[in-house]
Amino acid sequence: MRLGIPKKRGSAAYTLIEILVAIGIFGFFASSLTWTLSAMNYYAVLGRLYSGAMEAVQQQIDLVLTDGAFSYNSSQFPSELPSVASGSSTTVATSNVTIYQDNSSATTTVNGTMTTKLENTGTTYNQISGDSTNLNIYRITVTLTFTYRGKNYAVTSATMRAPDTN
Repeated sequence: MRLGIPKKRGSAAYTLIEILVAIGIFGFFASSLTWTLSAMNYYAVLGRLYSGAMEAVQQQIDLVLTDGAFSYNSSQFPSELPSVASGSSTTVATSNVTIYQDNSSATTTVNGTMTTKLENTGTTYNQISGDSTNLNIYRITVTLTFTYRGKNYAVTSATMRAPDTN
């Protein structure tokens, strides 16, 4: 044992290179995490917008299917289903359809344009006697388009409606 002369120990501190490498690795993971959370938020908002748009489209289809009596021969047409000649179509566009509204401030943040296309398919029933009867079946296609972050999106759904009586 030597008294008075301290024993030389190994370096107890980190070198500058080790600190810079650790900061670089931490910075890479922090930026990756920020990018991942941003992308997750974007897709969550887009999913919410698609849900709202699909709900609005489904409400329009439900309205067309359940709105009033429909008898082609009696000229009874629901207000949402105007008379369309066999084999032709008409399109009704509605602007500023609310897709998403902020709950806290009650301000509409995303609007869209709903297009309802009504088409008389011209489908006929051919009888054995050779006579044919027009069934007056309507094809209804509802499309809701909206823009989010400069990109256009569309949700489309379709259905058919036959007359209640012929």
